[in-house]
Amino acid sequence: MVFFAGEALEAEPAGTGARVVGKLGTLVLMRVRGTDPFREAGGISGIQMPRVALAYPVLISFRYRNSGNVHSRVSAAVGLRPLAGGPAVVTRAGEMRVLPGAEVAFRTSLPHGPALAAYRVSVRAENEAGEPLAAVADAGTVLVVSWQFAAGVIASTLGGAIAAKVMGRRPPGPRQAAAGPAVAS
Repeated sequence: MVFFAGEALEAEPAGTGARVVGKLGTLVLMRVRGTDPFREAGGISGIQMPRVALAYPVLISFRYRNSGNVHSRVSAAVGLRPLAGGPAVVTRAGEMRVLPGAEVAFRTSLPHGPALAAYRVSVRAENEAGEPLAAVADAGTVLVVSWQFAAGVIASTLGGAIAAKVMGRRPPGPRQAAAGPAVAS
């Protein structure tokens, strides 16, 4: 750290007021020549997300650890590939400077999507030049079942049962369905 400090006033100021002493500090990061080459590396760990989500947004969090020997500006992204097909969704988790040996947490979310969807989730981290800093981490699958979808299934099932009751019809039982339709003689 480099600090710059001001000197306090020696004489009492006239009137009302307070003494002000300013301090300004800045973190200076520098590369120091040594025997080891500079190495940017890291790893993704601690991926947390629901396996089944009942509503959007679907929150995803993970940690990145800088295992290299130089500070890095890490840009993280989460890719979601729909298992039913269609275009993949990429959400940016942000950008942070990470010192060697440090670990930072990233968070992002899938803000909206279809009422029923399954996604394959992967996480990647890149440096400011767009080069990968860690292997792409496979986070598994998340199933999104929106409450609107579930409510529609329940309503249609109940609606069918109520309509059958009103009309006085019952669906055939297992023995009747196996024997076939009854024939009147």
